Formats: sequence, structure tokens, C-alpha cells
Amino acid sequence: MDSALTPREIQARIRAGETLEDVAAAAGTEVSAIEPFAGPVLAEREHVVRLALGCPVRRRGESSSARSLSQVVGEHLLRQGVDQDTVDWDAWRDPDRRWSVVASFEDG
Repeated sequence: MDSALTPREIQARIRAGETLEDVAAAAGTEVSAIEPFAGPVLAEREHVVRLALGCPVRRRGESSSARSLSQVVGEHLLRQGVDQDTVDWDAWRDPDRRWSVVASFEDG
């Protein structure tokens, strides 16, 4: 593969949340050339989302909680009139090596 970026750099940029199209442009190559390096990282990002959605959430002052992040966000979105099935979740790793998880959806 002719690329201005190494496979490690490609994966780091995808892990940081860049799109395949943006990484391909930065590498000076086609998306199809970086897809083999992207697959494992995209799977990792999906895995982080699944882990986050299953994490317990509690209100300040509660000692324990049986509610997951998925339930809490789902209830909140339902009150706002947003169908939880229309929510797209993503995750990426920040330069400080912390993961960020974000939900996006169409409003109204």
C-alpha cells in the first residue's frame, strides 16, 4: 500500500474518531486501501460503546444502582420524544487516552 501514513498511524487516527474518508485523504490513498487496518479499530470502538451502555449509573447520594447508562439515556430520550432505536452511538479515544462516548440522533 502506498500511503503517507503507517498502519499504526492510520489506526491511531481512526481510534481518535476520524472517518475513513478523512484518514484516506490524509494518507493520500483510497478508502479501500485503509479498510483492512480500520476493521479492528472500528470493532474496538463498538466494543467500548457496548461496555459503556452496560455501566451502572447512579444519582448523587445513591449508594448503588441497578440502572444502566443505556436505560437512563433511553428514558431521557423517550421523554424528549426520541426513539432510542434511532440513536447512533460512537466512541473514540482522546489524546489523554480516555474514551469518549457520544450519542447522536435527529431532533424532531
